[in-house]
Amino acid sequence: MEERDKTVKLLESFLSEKEVEGVCGYIVDPELDVLDNYLVHVVIDRDYVEEANTKPGFIEKMIRNGVKHEIKKWLNLDVTVGSMTKKCNELKPVKESVVHKYIITESQYNLILESQKSMQFFQELIDNRLDYIRKVCEMSADNYQGDVGHESCNQIDQIDKIEVTDAEWAIIKHSNRPQEEKIMSVRIMIYYSSIRKGDFDADDLTYDLEQMIRKSTGMPFILNYSSTNTNKYFEW
Repeated sequence: MEERDKTVKLLESFLSEKEVEGVCGYIVDPELDVLDNYLVHVVIDRDYVEEANTKPGFIEKMIRNGVKHEIKKWLNLDVTVGSMTKKCNELKPVKESVVHKYIITESQYNLILESQKSMQFFQELIDNRLDYIRKVCEMSADNYQGDVGHESCNQIDQIDKIEVTDAEWAIIKHSNRPQEEKIMSVRIMIYYSSIRKGDFDADDLTYDLEQMIRKSTGMPFILNYSSTNTNKYFEW
């Protein structure tokens, strides 16, 4: 029971820092004890639900799913999430909160679904191209198309993995062109291992990846990267 009380307090503390548009607060039910599960009630503003221009029950469902996802992501807890509707201006908030938004409108939800699909697509594409680059670097380049530079081989030796963190269409306008251009913008995180502390230069590798993806997909495409060193014990 002591461990369960700690988990309830952890959930309460976590939720106290989460504010969702249209949500009055949260209640963690400590009485539910089925397969070590926990029940979280989300108190949703009835006026907010009535004013929303969406299908009946859509907002409540999206908020419940958002709360469940955040708890799983940050606390690694599978919880049961229920909801009730009350007028927020008629009751004291269950928890004081800081600002934190969930996706709660149908149009926003559809956008995030499309983004997730794009991220998965480009993750598979980049993983495939990385395998190709590694083969080029391990073997004679005579059998390949000359699309992998020497510096890319030097850089890829230090890379553990690459993770797509964002993928969305963006509108850009060039100074020397009158019309706007729609372009797919993908951001990645490069996990590398190095004995030295400092930023990792992957400009050549990401350039080669960008050109390969442009060629294979036929779409206007830009690739931006950040990096993090998985080795925390540096040598000088």
